[in-house]
Amino acid sequence: MCSECDPAKNDKAWTPLPGLCKIDNKCYKQGDPNIGGCGVCDPAKPNAWTVTGDACYIEDACQKPGDTDSTGCAECKRARTSTSGRRSPASA
Repeated sequence: MCSECDPAKNDKAWTPLPGLCKIDNKCYKQGDPNIGGCGVCDPAKPNAWTVTGDACYIEDACQKPGDTDSTGCAECKRARTSTSGRRSPASA
């Protein structure tokens, strides 16, 4: 269980338990890595992987800096890529 009913904190939604993340409907402990190894559970952001190092986490997969999508229009650039899976446009 990753969350609890705590009306004192929120009476309309589940309250995350300390030290845990709930990502893709699964519970993870602080520091647990994702399958690709480029993200970890960070309870400060309990609903998405926190990307570590220079990698990008795009479409549920770890990407190396400079990797492009199949069209060549998007590129992994860590400084402009978020943990939510959005892509950065490749620089012209």
